[in-house]
Amino acid sequence: MIHRIQRRLGTAGLVVAILALVIALAGTAFAAKGVFTKKQEKQIVKIAKKYAGQQGPQGLKGDAGPAGLKGDTGDRGPEGQEGPKGKEGSPWSAGGTLPSEESLSGHWAAGVSSFIASFEGISFALPLESAPTAVVVPAGESKPGCPGSAADPAAETGKLCVYVVEALGTVSVEAADAVGAVLKVENGSEPSFGYGSWAVTAP
Repeated sequence: MIHRIQRRLGTAGLVVAILALVIALAGTAFAAKGVFTKKQEKQIVKIAKKYAGQQGPQGLKGDAGPAGLKGDTGDRGPEGQEGPKGKEGSPWSAGGTLPSEESLSGHWAAGVSSFIASFEGISFALPLESAPTAVVVPAGESKPGCPGSAADPAAETGKLCVYVVEALGTVSVEAADAVGAVLKVENGSEPSFGYGSWAVTAP
């Protein structure tokens, strides 16, 4: 049969016909440019289209393959550049002291004592540049320089305000300096006790 096709089409025609059938059956894209003449290329495409079957429906999606092995840890990247300097925090300062007109506050309590007086120390979280003026505010009263209360202690600039909530005896400030103060609760010859709050504002 091949000899009859060869006698009818010749050697070149036979090659063209065979190539066209191969392309049609395999679905291979035609890429023999420059090998055949333009006329032969057209014949190949024509024959391939005639015998090529239609594309079948898309097959079902296969199951996912197993996860690959964990890769090796990569090399450490280069060190990043140093970031810009941040803004100065508030109210803290580089000098280590509380800035002027900034405030600190807290609570105090002097426990019951069998001695004539009870003492309580107050320490400022950040030192002042100079000692404040101490003012004791008895329960239910107000004093100049101390605009707050025991529940909401406040002090004007340069003042240490000691607010009394309750006391068994008299409350006084024995000493006050740039880092804190010492409170004294005295009740004559009887045991003493007291508690309250305080606020200080840097000069």
